[in-house]
Amino acid sequence: MKRLLSILTPAIVALGMQGSVWAQQYGVDATLLANNIILTNGTTAPIVSNYVAYAGLGRYQEFNLALQFKLVGAGNGPVVFNWSTSDDGANWATTGAGAGSITLSANGTSFVNFNTNFYIGSAAYFTISSVAGATNNATTNLSAVVWTKPKRNG
Repeated sequence: MKRLLSILTPAIVALGMQGSVWAQQYGVDATLLANNIILTNGTTAPIVSNYVAYAGLGRYQEFNLALQFKLVGAGNGPVVFNWSTSDDGANWATTGAGAGSITLSANGTSFVNFNTNFYIGSAAYFTISSVAGATNNATTNLSAVVWTKPKRNG
């Protein structure tokens, strides 16, 4: 019996260590915007707000948000990503700490990539509620992805 335990103990410890290392990896929680959305020139129809995808983040207090877009031609106007949080996935904040925006300057036909960490606190859901396109050219290839990583201390 002692010999069996001495053989199995290192294997069990090694398996446990592999699981704890794997649990620390980042993973995509939700793709909020796909790469095929096109906004017309901001002077005619600047805001698209029919997004219904959200990230369920009840197990997390923070996450990483990756945004990407480009224009179809020259221009450097602002592109505004408006975000909102919810406790139940049905009632979304419109003001206060549970809602906000990220304004990024376009760079013509070159991709603009932006990453930021969000502290979501007690809210369980996050969404991009609307996007306002650049005023001087159409905005295309919009992408918003939420990345999560399990808590290290619990």
